[in-house]
Amino acid sequence: MRRQRNMFQAREQDKTPEKELNETETNNLPDKKFKQNSIRMLTDLGRKLDEHSENANKELENIKKNQSEMKNTILEMKNSLEGLNSRVRLEEITQAEQIKEKTIKKKDSLRDLWGNIKHTNSCIIGIPEEDRDKRAENQFEEMIAENFPNLKKETDIQVQEAQGTSNKINPKRPTPRIL
Repeated sequence: MRRQRNMFQAREQDKTPEKELNETETNNLPDKKFKQNSIRMLTDLGRKLDEHSENANKELENIKKNQSEMKNTILEMKNSLEGLNSRVRLEEITQAEQIKEKTIKKKDSLRDLWGNIKHTNSCIIGIPEEDRDKRAENQFEEMIAENFPNLKKETDIQVQEAQGTSNKINPKRPTPRIL
C-alpha cells in the first residue's frame, strides 16, 4: 500500500508543470489564458481525484476481502472448538459411567466375598455325619483339643465366631480350603 502511494506521488511530480504560476502572474494573465489555466488545473485535479478514489476503492475491496476471510476463519475455529467441547463432555460422561460401573462391580465383588466368608459350611472333612449337626464352635474346640492337646491346657481359648468355607467357587479367587 505504501509503495502504491509513493509510486503515485512520483508520477504526479513528473506531471506537474515546470512553471507554476503565482498569484501576481495569474492576475496579469489575459482572460482566455486564465480560463485555460483554470480548466487545465481543474482537469488535473479531477484526474487526481479519480486516481485517489480508484486507489481507495481498491483498498476498501482488499479490506472487505480480508474481513470476510477473517470471519470465515473465526467461524471455522468456533465450529472446531464446539466439536472439541462436545467430545470433552462425552468423554467426561463416559468416564463417569465407567467409574460408576467399576464401583458397582467392586461392591458386588466385596459383597460376594463377604458372603462367602460369613457363610457357614457343615461339610467338614474328618467329622462323622452324626457330629455335623453340632455347632461350628464346638467342632472347632474339638479339633484344637485333638490336634493341640497342650494348647488347650495352657490357655483358655474362646471362640467368638466360626465359619466354614462356601460351597461356591469364585473363579477369581483360589480354591477355598476345607477345615
